[in-house]
Amino acid sequence: MTLQGGGGFSTVFNCTNSKTQRELSMKVISKLRPDIDCNELKREAELMGKLIHLNIVWFFDIFKDANDFYIILVYLEEKFTTIA
Repeated sequence: MTLQGGGGFSTVFNCTNSKTQRELSMKVISKLRPDIDCNELKREAELMGKLIHLNIVWFFDIFKDANDFYIILVYLEEKFTTIA
């Protein structure tokens, strides 16, 4: 697992599915953040799973442990810049 980037909301890692060997991105969001609503995050993940469009990063799965939420997304190799 290698770090792809991060910001104020989450940290994103490059990871590999052990069964399919497919490269994916894993977005890690701390449960300790006071602005995280567990139900809202789950609802957003359910909606993302229904969206398929070339301009939207594809969602694969969401899970959690005692400390964090993990959102699994398609891995994008290209570098993107923020528009200021």
